[in-house]
Amino acid sequence: WNECGAIYKKAPAKVNAAAPPLQWQTYDVEIILPEEVDDKSMALVTAYLNGQAIHHETPVPYNRHDRVVEIGLQDHMNVLQYRNIWVREF
Repeated sequence: WNECGAIYKKAPAKVNAAAPPLQWQTYDVEIILPEEVDDKSMALVTAYLNGQAIHHETPVPYNRHDRVVEIGLQDHMNVLQYRNIWVREF
């Protein structure tokens, strides 16, 4: 539930697509917001880790008042770097 690619405490990754330690990992994430919004609305996440599908339309919490889906970057208190982080609206 909390391994590489998991949506922590919500959904484990479907496969272990992690590259070996000290190699760059690549994530591509698509978040689809609900069209109809109520107290039970969920966004849907499709994610790829190193080109392999690890989530497909997995429901995640959606804050209907602020129209926000929270995302986070994992660290596990190890030395790491992030680069080329893009957020685009389609």
